[in-house]
Amino acid sequence: MANPYYALRRIRRARSSLPSPPSSQFETHRDEYETILRAIHDLAGGDAVDDISGWIIVQTAHDQTLPTPQVVRRRALSLLRARDVAVPEESPLRRS
Repeated sequence: MANPYYALRRIRRARSSLPSPPSSQFETHRDEYETILRAIHDLAGGDAVDDISGWIIVQTAHDQTLPTPQVVRRRALSLLRARDVAVPEESPLRRS
């Protein structure tokens, strides 16, 4: 069961392992990713963090670029809905 900080390290490693990663891409999204991962952890626990960080890593390898925070939030909402986890309106996951 991962915590948000471990998940961020996994995502950074996945991004840096690509053939020519833009040096600032991870840092551009880092704060928003952390906010998203913490919100997921608070609502659904470490298993959900593992699932979404794993999805980010797979998408990064497939697309050769990190998904935008907006795409990650949409995926996280979908994941939480599938787990019957209620997401409050004020949650950072509800930002557009």
